[in-house]
Amino acid sequence: MIEVAALVRNGVPWSVAMDMPRMRRMAFFVAFGELAGGRYDWNAQRWEEPDS
Repeated sequence: MIEVAALVRNGVPWSVAMDMPRMRRMAFFVAFGELAGGRYDWNAQRWEEPDS
């Protein structure tokens, strides 16, 4: 459900986000996160820790 909230926060209508298959929601979730400066490790399936 966190990915739905992130999509809505980024302007995707609630009904559109809820109707997306989970894998597509996850792809958009990662894309928005990476656009915001995050890095997602697809092999580990988790966000990388920011460099200090």
